[in-house]
Amino acid sequence: MMMKNILQPRFGSHWWGIDNVMINPVGPGEPSLAGFGCSKLLVCVAEKDLLRIIRGIWYCEAIKERGWEGEDHAFHVKAGNLLPITCEWQAPSDLNRHSQNPPLVLGKFYWLLIERYQLISSLTFFLYRNFLSWPRIDHYSSSFLQRTSPQISLSLPFSTPQMDSTAKEVVKELPGLIKLYKDGSVERLFGSPYVPPSPEPDPETGVSSKDITISDNPLISARLYLPKLTQPHEKLPILVYFHAGGFCLESAFSFFDLRYLNALVSEARVVAVSVEYRLAPEHPLPAAYEDCWAALQWVASHSLDNEIKKDSWLLNHGDFDRIFIGGDSAGGNIVHNIALQAGAEGLKGRVKLLGAFLSHPYFWGSESSTDHDKSMPTLVWEFVYPSAPGGIDNALINPLGPGKPSLAGLGCSRLLVCVAEKDQLRDFGVLYYDAVKESGWQGEIELFEVKGEDHAFHILDFGKENSKIMIKRLASFLAVS
Repeated sequence: MMMKNILQPRFGSHWWGIDNVMINPVGPGEPSLAGFGCSKLLVCVAEKDLLRIIRGIWYCEAIKERGWEGEDHAFHVKAGNLLPITCEWQAPSDLNRHSQNPPLVLGKFYWLLIERYQLISSLTFFLYRNFLSWPRIDHYSSSFLQRTSPQISLSLPFSTPQMDSTAKEVVKELPGLIKLYKDGSVERLFGSPYVPPSPEPDPETGVSSKDITISDNPLISARLYLPKLTQPHEKLPILVYFHAGGFCLESAFSFFDLRYLNALVSEARVVAVSVEYRLAPEHPLPAAYEDCWAALQWVASHSLDNEIKKDSWLLNHGDFDRIFIGGDSAGGNIVHNIALQAGAEGLKGRVKLLGAFLSHPYFWGSESSTDHDKSMPTLVWEFVYPSAPGGIDNALINPLGPGKPSLAGLGCSRLLVCVAEKDQLRDFGVLYYDAVKESGWQGEIELFEVKGEDHAFHILDFGKENSKIMIKRLASFLAVS
């Protein structure tokens, strides 16, 4: 009976595989680590071991955090020396993983694996870097993407049950990233793991976070961020943020997103709303655009005296004269299209967008490369929006050229376009910047390029000097008086 209870899956009868509690003892639903039947525990890790951060350090910290009353120690073997370290975890409830920076050795490990399967080329580099699955390599399924209100909303929560791929027919796929099967099930092969919010201030940044539901039909949710306040009724700029992931991967509740936004919110001192929009292929485009527009309108509606369910952080600390939208990669693409829609239709309460940043925006078109039909940006677009009129030259993905909505109609007064020198999408980002300048748009636009870096480096290689420079640049754009 005890063994049956231990093995009871977290999601009914479906939860088996790599997140079985016997191999993954840390996370929601596992037996309490406070129940250890011993009084002393020693956990040993090695600096270059793949499992060091992913399991060893977290395991030690989780035991301490779960209230086990014994004596625990971690020993860290570094460069041939034995160095004792202590676990000083401050998470208020569940294991809070976001304050640990993933070591570069993990990224290098995954790169070697990918190269062995020959999935890397100059045309696919940006996507594989953007969707490195840390801290483990496994499979993600959308067949049970459940959200439990109000604190947890899952999009890429954990790994899938084990599936017999030989018995299932793949309808379409992005190799190494995602598979859609004939029975409608989806395997997500890359994506950073779900992490819970921090209702209590994060010990590194002082930022608090919480999860909220914006709409029940369709289901749209978000993670809200609040920096440490200097005054009880302090009013701050509002950032509505759209995450990266090629419209089919990642989540507003992922490790990468939480770590990145904690840093940005702390540096810029803004109230942030990171939107959990619906993903393809379960919900092909334009679903993501619709969700993000609804989320922005929900934020704007806080300026009105109406009966909608309002959030206290936005009401008490949001300055509705200083609303920004921002996003990375696919999120940067969403920013452009939402800004156009805001210019054409307006926002509730006659709220105006003060500014928008597009970081490494996912724009593409038939003239982007000689073999554009075989390029990864084209393959992704066809995967997430198979019925797009005009295909890769649809205005949603290619905003330039005859017949496209005028860029003069962007509904904000300030714009920041960020590109990275080695990013496959860099040139289109620069073309977009030039086109906006020449369109007759009346706002202020800036271009910011980081040399020697690739797509979404500031999210993936978090903590490096150029990443800090990038975050400071975004923060300075948002930090207006």
